Amino acid sequence: MTSTTHPRRRSSGIVALVAAGALLLGATPAVAQEAAPDASASTPWSPTTPAFKRWPAPSGGPDRDYYNALLAGQTVYWSGTNPDGSPDLDQSVLSDPSGSYVFAMQEDGDVVLRSNDGRILFRTGTLNPSPTQVNRLVLQKDGNIVVLSGDERPIWSSGTDGEPGANLVLGEDGDLVLYRRNGTPAWSASAGKIAEPPTDTLATGGTLTYGHQLTSENGLFRAVMQRDGNLVGYGPSGAIWSTGTRGIGNRLVIQDDGNAVVYGADGAVKWASGTSGDGLTVQLEDSGVLDVRDADDDLVWDSQSALPGSVMYAPNDLQTGNRLRSDDGAYRAVMQGDGNFVVYGPTGAIWQTATSGVESSFQFFRNGRAQVVADNGAVTWTARPAAGGDGPFRLVMQSDGNLVEYDGQGHAIWSIR
Repeated sequence: MTSTTHPRRRSSGIVALVAAGALLLGATPAVAQEAAPDASASTPWSPTTPAFKRWPAPSGGPDRDYYNALLAGQTVYWSGTNPDGSPDLDQSVLSDPSGSYVFAMQEDGDVVLRSNDGRILFRTGTLNPSPTQVNRLVLQKDGNIVVLSGDERPIWSSGTDGEPGANLVLGEDGDLVLYRRNGTPAWSASAGKIAEPPTDTLATGGTLTYGHQLTSENGLFRAVMQRDGNLVGYGPSGAIWSTGTRGIGNRLVIQDDGNAVVYGADGAVKWASGTSGDGLTVQLEDSGVLDVRDADDDLVWDSQSALPGSVMYAPNDLQTGNRLRSDDGAYRAVMQGDGNFVVYGPTGAIWQTATSGVESSFQFFRNGRAQVVADNGAVTWTARPAAGGDGPFRLVMQSDGNLVEYDGQGHAIWSIR
């Protein structure tokens, strides 16, 4: 996404950035609604998730509408035997009405996936030594499949918390799979946990919950919604930016009004981009910068400007007023409105490019070259790194006051001192 002058595409109509501590522009947005799956028997609720199938009439499962699926909050437990001595399967998950494959709680507390020829394809190994206590398996609302003992202690889990809206489906081929809300598999009895396919984009209406991330197209950068509730951008050398949010259950929502909002588990707004418009998308660029773009692909918000940190990866730029800030906050490298790029410390300016020109910008190119470029395209200052280094190149405003460029191997190849 480079051009002849600017490493990253810019829009002349970029919105005013959210000031520190001012999270919202205008009224508080409505809390995003969690979309419910379309659980019709004839049409899958997602392009890849198998259809949910209703119990045949007139029997019907007493606690669940679908014989082949376990939805959030639903339970599998031992429900005794039929008059002929066979297990009662009403509280089990079946591949088909005849029970070719069954996912069931046994009387001994073990949960097994078995075929009708007696083969055990999967088991939780949760044998219950106490005949007075009964285990149960529940698909929690956070997407974790958990076996609870009679005293409600978790004794086994799939480790898939962070997958709200997931559903467990037993296919006719005997494949037991936990499907994410977007239809991708998160866990299976045969493979265990399954990584989500990488994506660099979150469209309007999309949500990023704990344990999920955006991955840049080049695979070097991630934007992660962490367990602690912080949305953090990572590069090869560590964290680049963060929203500074805290709270178990936080999630990032791209609202229909174009605002990107981090909500807490209680629906409280923890952070927002302050953007608006139709058809906005959030994208993680190959420089680690998180962008918000409109339907015309113009940039309306970016983490480099709004969430300044100490590190900038190429290709990237600093527009007027943008800065790098040392981790301890004592030093900052600022692209000033007068066209001068200046490093400041506690006592004032300590280094400068001594350039001028309205609407100048600091450009950091993929090959490691840095320039100050005037609005008319004139190059007013250039720094060329030492030859031989390979990318990705990064510029770091260090806590010792030195502005240093490093190559992909961590070697310093340019600095202001």
